[in-house]
Amino acid sequence: MKIYSINDEGTLKKLSRISSRSMQSQNVEVTAYILQKIDEYVRTDFSKKLETIGKMVTKRTETKTEQDLNEFKTILNFSEELAFWMRFITLHTIDQFNTSRISQNEAIWILDIIHPIFRTLFTDIMITLYPIYSSSDVKPEVKRDLERSLEQCLRELELIVERLQEAPPEIKREELRNFLDVLPYNFINSLTGYDYLVERAKRLQEILKDDKKNNNSL
Repeated sequence: MKIYSINDEGTLKKLSRISSRSMQSQNVEVTAYILQKIDEYVRTDFSKKLETIGKMVTKRTETKTEQDLNEFKTILNFSEELAFWMRFITLHTIDQFNTSRISQNEAIWILDIIHPIFRTLFTDIMITLYPIYSSSDVKPEVKRDLERSLEQCLRELELIVERLQEAPPEIKREELRNFLDVLPYNFINSLTGYDYLVERAKRLQEILKDDKKNNNSL
């Protein structure tokens, strides 16, 4: 963590590889430490940066610069990379539990750090950047970049949900609901012009409702 800066290109890949190999050697504390640092960065520095550049991009056309737009694209690329590597570590954690390399408590420890990262990520992309979705002053390519980023992050979440649905009950019982609960559903359902993404979110919402119903009946 002292050598690498989280927002540097390629750092998330390096940290994710270190995390996965640490779990393979049953050194879960290293994985947890790295994820906690990533979570801290996402909730503070990254969120502030996204809010600042989002406000800049939604200003009137004549006040925007090419540098602002490039920085916005870089931030969205980071969001996609973050979602990808968090999905990678999530699935790896489930695999390590299945092969008895880590315990149930260790697996839940790791997963309970990851799902809040997804929650922050989706809150920032959806709520913080909402003015971009609805603004007529924003260039179409900016909206396309935002739509692509949201779609990619949503896809990573869908892959996690698919895997958790097949996970052992010790993991599935709690973690499936946690990961399904990261989306701001009411907000997504109010979006206009992004119907296919809204439909995908609604499918996840239905799984969440069914999971709560089944757990309540149990």
